[in-house]
Amino acid sequence: MNKENQFLPYLHNTQVPTWDDYAIMSIVKSGLGISILPELISERIPYKIIPKELEVLAYRKIGIAMKDRKTASLAVKQFCII
Repeated sequence: MNKENQFLPYLHNTQVPTWDDYAIMSIVKSGLGISILPELISERIPYKIIPKELEVLAYRKIGIAMKDRKTASLAVKQFCII
C-alpha cells in the first residue's frame, strides 16, 4: 500500500468532538486519526507528531459578542476597534 492510500482502509465517518488541543494531538499521536489545528498550537507540541502545511489556503472567521459597546472595557474596545 502506498503512502497516499494508507488511510483509505480505515476511512469512515467517525468524529471526536473536543475543545482540548492536547487530547486531539494525543489521538493523532496514537494513530487514531488526523486533525487540522491552528498554527499557533503547533509552536509547543509535546507529542511526537509531524505538522504539515495544507495545500490550499484555509482560514476561519472569528466573531466577538458583547452585551453593550458602551460598557465594554478599554481592552475590549482597543481589540475590537469600536
